[in-house]
Amino acid sequence: QSGHETFLEILIGINSDRPGLLAGMSGVLAANGINIIGSEINTPDGVVFDRFFGYLMTPADDIELFQQNLQKDLTMAIELEVPIENIFAKNGRVYRFDRVGGNVIIEPTQVDFRRGQAEEGKEASVMTIKTSDRIGLLYVIARVLSERYGINILKVSVKTYQNGALDEFVLAKIHPDGK
Repeated sequence: QSGHETFLEILIGINSDRPGLLAGMSGVLAANGINIIGSEINTPDGVVFDRFFGYLMTPADDIELFQQNLQKDLTMAIELEVPIENIFAKNGRVYRFDRVGGNVIIEPTQVDFRRGQAEEGKEASVMTIKTSDRIGLLYVIARVLSERYGINILKVSVKTYQNGALDEFVLAKIHPDGK
């Protein structure tokens, strides 16, 4: 802890990637009041090794209890596939990321695409988003890409700056067989 903010580094490893997994993980972090300020998202050979950096919007009275609850929430979302909306409710937080209305974006969002490479030299698309920062931003982006467009996120670089975010996503289309 530093002053009134609790800074966190969260490591998550999972044996196999699946569409929507990043949305679930980042949704749990938002449901627990964590503002993600950086991340290293990697899925080499379908194995997930993700690292999130962030801070708690409201300081935790008992950090060990907070960590235990976060781990339970991650298990609920990842293994049991409990909807993120239910995890927000369990934590007494308002879920405000619905498809109608959603988060309010203050400054215009810029989105750019270019060709890039994924693991083992495979071709992929790279999407860069510059927008205003807010809690749950990574969750909203990951959920829209997965659910609305059928896109699997292979790698993410999250960078935040004074009220803004510059995020880069390496993307692959989800095949009809779900891979």
